[in-house]
Amino acid sequence: MNAGSRHNARKTGLVRRPQACRLLEAGKLVEARGAYEVLVRRDPRDGESWFLLAAACGQLGDLAAAIKYGKRAVALVPTHPDAHYNLGQVYRGLGQAEEAMACYRKVLALDPAYVKAYVNLGALLLGAGRLREAMECFEVLLQRFPNEVDGHCGLGQVQLARKHFDEAAVHFSAALRSQPGCLDAAQGLAGALLDLDRFSEAETLLRQAVKAWPGQALMWAALGKSLQGQIKLQAAAEAYRRALDIDPRCFQAHHHLAATYYDLGNIEKAISSWRFATEIDPSQPVTFSNLLLALNYDPNTDPQTIAAEHRRWGALYADGLPRRSEYANSPDPDRVLRVGYVSPDFRNHAVAQFLVPLLKYHDRERFRIYCYSNVLQPDEVTERIRELSDGWCEIAHIADDAAADLVAADEIDLLVDLAGHSGKHRLLVFARRPAPVQITYLGYPNTTGLEAMDYRITDAWADPPGMTEGYHTEELLRISGGFLCYEGPQGVESPGPPPVIRKGFITFGSYNNIAKITPQVVAVWAELMRATPDSRLRIKYRSLSDEYAMGRLREQFMAHGVGGERIEGLGYLPRKADHLRSYQEIDIALDPFPYNGTTTTCEALWMGVPVLALSGRTHAGRMGVSLLSQVGLEEWIASDTGSYVEQGVRHAADVDRLTRLREDLRSRMADSNLCDAYGLVQRLEGVYRGVWRRWCECPARSGRE
Repeated sequence: MNAGSRHNARKTGLVRRPQACRLLEAGKLVEARGAYEVLVRRDPRDGESWFLLAAACGQLGDLAAAIKYGKRAVALVPTHPDAHYNLGQVYRGLGQAEEAMACYRKVLALDPAYVKAYVNLGALLLGAGRLREAMECFEVLLQRFPNEVDGHCGLGQVQLARKHFDEAAVHFSAALRSQPGCLDAAQGLAGALLDLDRFSEAETLLRQAVKAWPGQALMWAALGKSLQGQIKLQAAAEAYRRALDIDPRCFQAHHHLAATYYDLGNIEKAISSWRFATEIDPSQPVTFSNLLLALNYDPNTDPQTIAAEHRRWGALYADGLPRRSEYANSPDPDRVLRVGYVSPDFRNHAVAQFLVPLLKYHDRERFRIYCYSNVLQPDEVTERIRELSDGWCEIAHIADDAAADLVAADEIDLLVDLAGHSGKHRLLVFARRPAPVQITYLGYPNTTGLEAMDYRITDAWADPPGMTEGYHTEELLRISGGFLCYEGPQGVESPGPPPVIRKGFITFGSYNNIAKITPQVVAVWAELMRATPDSRLRIKYRSLSDEYAMGRLREQFMAHGVGGERIEGLGYLPRKADHLRSYQEIDIALDPFPYNGTTTTCEALWMGVPVLALSGRTHAGRMGVSLLSQVGLEEWIASDTGSYVEQGVRHAADVDRLTRLREDLRSRMADSNLCDAYGLVQRLEGVYRGVWRRWCECPARSGRE
């Protein structure tokens, strides 16, 4: 065990035992232990010899003896900071954090300039999740020693844990200024920059870092993430593979390589990599959630297996958590209800498009609306949702148990998850059951796998009775007429005539995530294109700005006899108006399968572009059925891939029909249930009131009977 501090050059009187000291300093630990045992037998009240005997035992790994002798030392020399420090180190090695922290506090009471005691105390507080205390510990250290590298790194780690990434970056930068070769500071700063989406800055830092530390797998993995964030996908994959060459079990490399495969549309490899990452570190619920999301895209995984994997997530990460079973909520079926919505997507995101119309029309005489925001980078949409809320709470920077306590303190009656297993969800808040009734809705096309989630909101098109109940841990609540509402953007120019009239050929299109464009989808779409000579296919997705991703997509179609020149790729367009205007170049939108589009389908219809969809066996594969049925386009729904191609060929040949749809589809959509926010809110509130009445009939229970 280390017997000192670089700010503590005290004289300990150890020169009285020169031979034993020389043995200890030379690393001859067995001989040193023997020498000190002789000394303490000669003089049992020699506290410093007991102290160094404990140190020798600690370095030999005999922690039981180190504890025994360390206690004897501090009893004999209670004002000896090093003795308390070394005892703390032994407790820390044994995993006895509270005892170790008590020793470090004793050290600091005796010597407020003992740097290592601050550092280790702060690290233990951070590890215990006591972030406020950890921050105060490192702040005191930096007040005494403003350039102390470990102090800045420690405070940076605390700010990372608090998700205050700007502050974290400040402290890691300060550490690097003090010590440019500090690996911990470089890793910390890179992590903060990545969390801030400052990918270009992170790349510059990390290219220097992998030169300085070429054998650090985590640095290569971080470099890969910085490249991936800039849609440099091939380079990102190469960086991740460099990390795996160094450490084949590097969790971060496997996790982010899976995301790169996902961005490239290679869902099979994405699933394989995420599955392997979960095997490397089963304690990561987010990685497992990514795997679950990816399984919805995979045509080779049957719905029963997908459902079982969702239940396994619940069993691994949620079932063992403490749950509330008693509530202060009054079981009055007719009183004003408090509804809480929880989401990471109260921002410029597809989920917000469907939520804002609901918030505008909630009956505030019967319902009070609370929003629990897990948004790290708010925008103008965040502010709009806040304005539409009766209560607003930021939970992005607090732990799941604390967030659950806030919900319970607000006496929320119905808590509604809007994310499922999508990014930055807070399902482990729901696992603690902070509200009497818990519902998942809108943001995810499958079950949560949580026994603590009571209901899932859907409709009879997306989840026909008798078809999908067995895939859910929740009871399905079907809303008549459709379960979501699209608020068509106003001020968008009319679509104009279909482009086939001026181009002379049909342009198919899909603006979906290319992970949905599986090899099976490519095969069917290629068959449709072969059957419609001179047709083109326009695919838009953010990763298609990467030449490698675009080339890979073209190669897949070329393998099915469709020339690469017939496949047009379009990357991200930052202006919403430009994105919507680009639909003017599409005659017919193609819905992928088994994971249909939702927002993309609504946008296409709003821009006068009919959508060809395939009816599937799961909610994810039946969203096209739900949306098209609501606007009276049932003839655009195919029952199998053969009819999908046949209907596509027939519709492509009917230019007059395409022209009429172009002219009236927006008004037809605006008059349908799909855009009737007021009507949907009334039906939704009826569902809310119904499940609340059910709970009131038996308030002692939680959830379903």
